Amino acid sequence: MLTNNVTQRFTFRVPVALPGDSALQPLQGIVHTWRNQASVDLRPLSSLSLRADYVSNRDLQSYGDSTSVGRLARRESRTFLGRDVGFERDRIVNAAMNISPVVSSWLRPRFHFSSDFVMRRDPNASVPVRVGDDSTTEFRIPEALSNGQRRELGSTVDIGRLVEGIAGSTSSVAAVFRRLLPADVSFTRERRSTFDRAPFSPSLRYQLAFGGIDEFREQEEVPATSAVNTGIWAAAGGVQLPLGFRVRLTYRDFETTTWARRGDLQTEIVQRTREWPSAFVSWVYTPRWALRDLISSVTAQAQIRQARSSSFQPAVLATPDAMATGQPAETGVFTENKSTSYTPSVTLTWVGGVVTTAQYSMLRGELLTSGNLTRSDRSEGGVSMAFSFRAPRWLVRLPGEVRTSLALNVSEQLVCIQRPDSEQCSAVSDSHREQVDFNMDTGFPPSMRGGVSFRYVLTDQRHTSSKFSQVILTVFVTINFLAGQER
Repeated sequence: MLTNNVTQRFTFRVPVALPGDSALQPLQGIVHTWRNQASVDLRPLSSLSLRADYVSNRDLQSYGDSTSVGRLARRESRTFLGRDVGFERDRIVNAAMNISPVVSSWLRPRFHFSSDFVMRRDPNASVPVRVGDDSTTEFRIPEALSNGQRRELGSTVDIGRLVEGIAGSTSSVAAVFRRLLPADVSFTRERRSTFDRAPFSPSLRYQLAFGGIDEFREQEEVPATSAVNTGIWAAAGGVQLPLGFRVRLTYRDFETTTWARRGDLQTEIVQRTREWPSAFVSWVYTPRWALRDLISSVTAQAQIRQARSSSFQPAVLATPDAMATGQPAETGVFTENKSTSYTPSVTLTWVGGVVTTAQYSMLRGELLTSGNLTRSDRSEGGVSMAFSFRAPRWLVRLPGEVRTSLALNVSEQLVCIQRPDSEQCSAVSDSHREQVDFNMDTGFPPSMRGGVSFRYVLTDQRHTSSKFSQVILTVFVTINFLAGQER
């Protein structure tokens, strides 16, 4: 698929007199651009797909010869069939490949590769870019370059189907392993780089994001403004237990290295994160016998997650010897963060359409920065009930049912800081919050709905010895209007 189009964008700027200016900025009128786009999508096999996209925007505007950047823009303009087609202002290149071969019913591997590239030039910049340090070298229009590469190798493994194929579908061993949920294992590598005011033209290899991390950190002996290298290990699996229980386990391990340019050197920042254990347990139960006359269903779930992350940023080079060798300093800023969360909930559906829910969540974290330990504990619990009923006709005649809900939520949050020279954690925030919500509404066909809601909120800031209560009563009517055309 090949497309190209010419666009005219009207951008009128209001002249503004800045402090110290002797005249107003001139108006800028019509901006002419020529956009070319090409896309290729190939699927030679059912398990293989290839795609490439190319977008180029050419600037047809005349920037005159009063500035050095304007003269560079006119010099880089090209002609096509005798017509001026300007210079290339933006370029976007994307490519992707997906491979998912059919190996077996129990093994489904996959491989994904994608790359992206963006080039943007700024003809309105006041200072051009010099190529090299020699005063006799040429100048270039300021341009920003960025590219990215993403590779993922993974597979889905179904142990239950594997055992079933070996032992037979009717064997007791297959019945046991059939309770194992399909597992997924993957490794993802992602790399990115950015060059501001690049003094070189990007090669095809850079535009397709090929090569190792060294080619992302440096191009033609020019260090990148920023570069990122990320590796992610992930695994997930689960088991189906009797009585409607299901357990799902997840493991994730991140490692990210970031290089930021400072002068002629790059500062390295290493971040690591691990999520384990991370489990999700669910239970669905349908009562039997006499209990069925009271409760229709019971649904419960709980999530347990523990994460630990750390980062290290070396100090800026300070000594002459270190700056001469280009080696980073051994000292720096170390940060470590630990978090543990636990969120159980249970929902009961009673006979008659009454739904009750109880939930609780707990989050505990520890943040270590420059020797200071910040601890935070947050807990929140609540219960709610929802049901519908018809109002007595001797009281009020309503065409529909009245939907009613009642909820109570309580939360606690405590934050304290422990300094390196102290064993006591000093509280900096201690708050308590209670909230009650009550809502009733009903519909009035065909397009109106009304009701009343009540809310009570109590906030207790214990670290400042202050309390704040709020009562909100709302009576509302909603009318929906539909507009159409008669035929």
